[in-house]
Amino acid sequence: MNFPFYNIYGGTQDNNSLGGPSRTISNHGIMNSDWYITNGGDGFESAIDPENPNIVYAQSQYGWLVRYDRLSGEKVGIKPMANNNMEALRWNWDAPLTYKPS
Repeated sequence: MNFPFYNIYGGTQDNNSLGGPSRTISNHGIMNSDWYITNGGDGFESAIDPENPNIVYAQSQYGWLVRYDRLSGEKVGIKPMANNNMEALRWNWDAPLTYKPS
């Protein structure tokens, strides 16, 4: 959903979750500097906000989730946490990651 090309996202074991361009108009091709880290730790899958392609939801080990803003670089932890009236929320390694379309 970005112009002129879309971005791709993925995780790398022990080396973060990343995003970068699918193509480039540069004569040098896609460079390492074109990629950005959306979340640290073990990399997992990411989800893009369907209404704002600059918002990326990424995760790392033990169910940690973040909301990453590509424009500002801000990362906000959004891991669901149980309150005192609930049983603990548990994930073995990665958290479920989905979004509800509007």
